[in-house]
Amino acid sequence: MTAQEDAGLSDSMRLLADAIARLGVKSTVGVDELLTVDDLAVVLKIPARTIKDQLAAGLLPHHRFGKHYRFDAEDVKEILHMTAKKPVNRPTRSRSARVA
Repeated sequence: MTAQEDAGLSDSMRLLADAIARLGVKSTVGVDELLTVDDLAVVLKIPARTIKDQLAAGLLPHHRFGKHYRFDAEDVKEILHMTAKKPVNRPTRSRSARVA
């Protein structure tokens, strides 16, 4: 990938991120503000095939129009919340248990 292509991709991702941020502010969502599977794949930086597989398994929130899947800001927020790694509370060992 050339530096120019890389810069163009970065600009495109920034524009998409700005569009998603604007979705969170508005109370209604227009048709032009919905993300496609490919858009969501770019935002999440994962293959579109992974998203399609999870959609087929019924694991992700979405809106479906015939065979077309769309995601609004709430869907994206819920996906991010569902996939957030929760901290694991491990029992702590006392200093005396750490013997070298």
